[in-house]
Amino acid sequence: MDRSGYYKILRMIFKTKRLLMKDTEGILRTEKMCKYFGDPQHKFDTIHIAGTNAKGSVSFKLSEIFRISGYKTGLYTSPHLHVFRERIQVKLKRLIKR
Repeated sequence: MDRSGYYKILRMIFKTKRLLMKDTEGILRTEKMCKYFGDPQHKFDTIHIAGTNAKGSVSFKLSEIFRISGYKTGLYTSPHLHVFRERIQVKLKRLIKR
């Protein structure tokens, strides 16, 4: 993906995030976006951590436990501090911008 593709997807994600505020519409848009990307959620096992406090630290610790145990891990956290790519990691490495 070239740089313009990266920024196009980034704009789509932030635009979609604003549109997802209405719950029913948000679910439909999320399903549509997943379908557009080939339903990746069905291609690998996931752990979804929800709640009020400590989601980031729990997610990171679980990711490390599985990574050290030999699993390929991915981690998505939000919000980011500096750049959007901080949110997404695979094997503890940020996604590269291409």
